[in-house]
Amino acid sequence: MTLENLNYRTNPMFLRNQFSSSNSYGIPDVPKVEFNDDEWKDLRLLAFNQSKSDN
Repeated sequence: MTLENLNYRTNPMFLRNQFSSSNSYGIPDVPKVEFNDDEWKDLRLLAFNQSKSDN
């Protein structure tokens, strides 16, 4: 294992169990996002398979 790989694996940002969960599977709870009407007007959605690395 390279030092760079070790740094990624031990980075607190990527470690498991740091987010709270209220279910038996340990999946973190993600709060529902509320948008107002003005925010919906300019919202654009892009499918994952339509994205490219140069966009």
